[in-house]
Amino acid sequence: MVIMAETTIRSLFWGSLVAFGGALVLLAVAGALALANGSLVKDGPDVTGIRETPFGWVMAGLAAVAVVVMLAAAVTQFVAWVGAVINTAGLKDKTWFIILLVTGLLSFGFVAMIIYLIAGPDDSPPVHARPAAHEAPPRNLRSRSA
Repeated sequence: MVIMAETTIRSLFWGSLVAFGGALVLLAVAGALALANGSLVKDGPDVTGIRETPFGWVMAGLAAVAVVVMLAAAVTQFVAWVGAVINTAGLKDKTWFIILLVTGLLSFGFVAMIIYLIAGPDDSPPVHARPAAHEAPPRNLRSRSA
């Protein structure tokens, strides 16, 4: 039984990875611009506040948006991992299920998910043999004549 298609898991995983990377870049740029513009109040190496200028608040807002996007991307990564674990639980061979579950619980699920999405099993349904439609039903060997 496939709960979430592998293409959906793949889209969620890679999309959230791109979103996380973009948010990380946005956070770094906003921090660097705020630091370069003097919007951050520093006491030695520590940042102790934000100068109340429009530019400083815009950079703080951009940093907050970046953090929210990174949190959403992390949740989406978790959803993709759960979908992959549930899908592999239904496979006859439990190797991928065990690998994804154990590595995820030990906080190495990111690496296992990349390997699973590159080299993991397909989620195509198994082919079952069905009787042909033109086959006659089984005969009753007992005669009904009285």
